[in-house]
Amino acid sequence: MFDTHTPSQGPVVLTRAATHPTSGADLLVATHKRDGGRAWRMTASYDYGRNAYEQHRALALALLSKHFELQPSRCWQLVAMGHDQNHYFHTAETANADVVAAIEAVQ
Repeated sequence: MFDTHTPSQGPVVLTRAATHPTSGADLLVATHKRDGGRAWRMTASYDYGRNAYEQHRALALALLSKHFELQPSRCWQLVAMGHDQNHYFHTAETANADVVAAIEAVQ
């Protein structure tokens, strides 16, 4: 049996929990590496009032939106997510912004 789904070939963002070295505050860190090891990073404070999955997802999208500007009619969409003991892995691709907004409005 053949898989007819076309795999996403967009960027992967790794997110993880961390602790601030001096204050001890709980943080989330997002990283995307490419182009010979160049890395883009973003950090956010951990919010105990929110679901961890949603926080990791939001930070991955924020990193992509900040560092990789798209045309106004396009946006980043996370299409897959996996995890191991210490990290979440988010696969993204570009999508039509109007379609994504309509889907999110229904959910």
